[in-house]
Amino acid sequence: MIVTTITYLLVELNHPQALENMNLRTNIPRRMKNLVRLNRLLSIKMSNQNTSYQEWITEHLKKIEFFVWERSRWAIIPISSTRETLEKDFRYLLNIYLTGRYGDFVLSGDIPKNFNLGNKIEEKPSKDSLFKKI
Repeated sequence: MIVTTITYLLVELNHPQALENMNLRTNIPRRMKNLVRLNRLLSIKMSNQNTSYQEWITEHLKKIEFFVWERSRWAIIPISSTRETLEKDFRYLLNIYLTGRYGDFVLSGDIPKNFNLGNKIEEKPSKDSLFKKI
């Protein structure tokens, strides 16, 4: 299912107007969200009795989840090079899933500490927020 989802995503990204046309653009973040869900299931499929080993697997797959989540943000508010960058990044992921070499995945940078498994970064409201002033 993961390979199929990425393949469909790449087909949609191949369209020259994939991120300019709102009708085409709506499917792309949806497919990315499905990819995140399938990635979480992969963590369950790889479950192991050894707790530290399982934690390592979960953390590594969480990096892939963050990678996909971050790119879904790019698809929502793209710049001129976003489509090409997304195609390159998801071809990279497709190769990892096809070969099963999940350890080859490298995330440049760190996952923000406030990144949670709910697909979002939780932001703490500032003391000067509008709602506090009302």
